[in-house]
Amino acid sequence: MHWTDAVLADHQNAKCYMNNLLPKLVEDCHDVLGDDFIFQQDRALAHGAKTTQEWLGQHCPNFIDKESWPPNSPDLNPLDYDAWRAIGVQQAESKAADHS
Repeated sequence: MHWTDAVLADHQNAKCYMNNLLPKLVEDCHDVLGDDFIFQQDRALAHGAKTTQEWLGQHCPNFIDKESWPPNSPDLNPLDYDAWRAIGVQQAESKAADHS
């Protein structure tokens, strides 16, 4: 979990998210996982902002953009839709590289 004073005060907006939280969060993901991670967010307004989406597209190798998010449903789990597809693609690419 990553927290900032703005998050704790419930004043998170796209600018605050981009300046205070997101770069450190993505940096930590890279440090721990290398480029082998899938980054997805919930539907918080700061997460879906155009600037946030563009930044993540440039800085995350496997970013699930908001157009690929499922509709609001408490019954959906991220692994039920795009994450499994992305994992399958990675495995297929890895196997193809191993055989070449």
